[in-house]
Amino acid sequence: MTTSTPSPRKYYFLKTRSLPGAHKYDNFYLRLHGDGVEDIVLTPGRPIYLRAFDEPAPAATIPSTEAGVGTSIKFISTKSGDRQWSLALGQPRDFVGWEPVRIVAAAEDEEAEAGARWVRKSDLAAGGLREEFEALEWDAGSSEENGKGEWKGWMVCEWVHGHPQLFWVTGMSDSRGKELKMPTFCERVELVKEAVGESVDVSA
Repeated sequence: MTTSTPSPRKYYFLKTRSLPGAHKYDNFYLRLHGDGVEDIVLTPGRPIYLRAFDEPAPAATIPSTEAGVGTSIKFISTKSGDRQWSLALGQPRDFVGWEPVRIVAAAEDEEAEAGARWVRKSDLAAGGLREEFEALEWDAGSSEENGKGEWKGWMVCEWVHGHPQLFWVTGMSDSRGKELKMPTFCERVELVKEAVGESVDVSA
C-alpha cells in the first residue's frame, strides 16, 4: 500500500498590481504593520521575513460552491519557527463601504474564512502587449443582508499608519441604499503573487 506525499509549500510574496489607467500603488508588497496592529500596510521593498502560501480548506469550511474557492492565504515568518498567520477581512459595518485587511494569528481563523481564489486575468502591459496574470479574489461567504457584505475588490489608501494601507471594498450601502463611492485619495488594485523561489516539505 502506498501513501501520498504532501506537496511542498510554494511560498510567495503578495504584492499589488495597478488597474489600467492607475499607477500610484503598483508593485507594492504586503506586510504586517506590527507592534500589536494587525492591519496590512504596503511598502515598495520586499518583506524581509514574511512569506505567504496557499492552504486548501476542508470542504466543510468552504463558503461557496464556486470552482476555485476554498483556500486560505497563510503566512509564516522565517524568524518565528512554525508559527502561522492568516489573511483576514475586517467585518463589514453598516454604511461603511470598505474595511481593513489584516494578518491575524492562526488561532483566530474564525476571522479568516477560506474564501480566496486565484483568477486568471489579462490586461495591456507596457508596449501595448497583452499580459496574463493570476489575481486574488475573495468570496466573503454571504451578502449584505446577513451582515458580511460582498467582496467588490481591493483598495489602497494613505490612512493612519504612515504607509499605504490595504482595504477590501464591501459593497455595503449608505443610509439611502446607494453604494458608497471610493475616496478620491484611494486607488483600486489587484493582488498578485511573486515567487520566493523556495519551498518547505509540509510533512517535515
